[in-house]
Amino acid sequence: MNSKQKEEVRKDGNAYSFEYLLDILKIEIEFIERGISRLDEIRKAHMNWAIVTWAGSIALLLKTKDLDHLIILTSLVPLLFWLVTARWSYHQAGFIYRQKKISDFLGSEEFRVACDEQSLKKFILLDPIGNQYKSEEDYKVEVNFWKAFRYHHIVYLHLGMIIISLILGIINKYR
Repeated sequence: MNSKQKEEVRKDGNAYSFEYLLDILKIEIEFIERGISRLDEIRKAHMNWAIVTWAGSIALLLKTKDLDHLIILTSLVPLLFWLVTARWSYHQAGFIYRQKKISDFLGSEEFRVACDEQSLKKFILLDPIGNQYKSEEDYKVEVNFWKAFRYHHIVYLHLGMIIISLILGIINKYR
């Protein structure tokens, strides 16, 4: 945009506010991307802590002969971490859902009309986790704790640790 166009934009309040709204939309997109990335890091950290805590508790119980009968209880460690990791995944799903809605809007005829009219009246800004969609059925399906609980990468890791704990507990009991 050249300086003459900027001057015209400043004289026309609608055009100026439309440019401002587009800037806000860009900021929201960046915020969503950072939020998704940050939640990925948090989930990775939780999964790492789950492995370390679980393995450490098994090692400690195997080393201490008086407590080795409690090995089966180490299956609770990954279960608790699984719940926490699933909760972070649930929050991340809200960001991802909103990102998809923004992407759909930017590729739609509705956005072309908004550009022509210089107005974003039909699109709510600054809702990075998609609160405005909570009553929609699609949101309830996509942003769902129990769906997040069943994400494959979460299930395989935590369920694997639970099964290993149970097997070690049974083997330890009958040796």
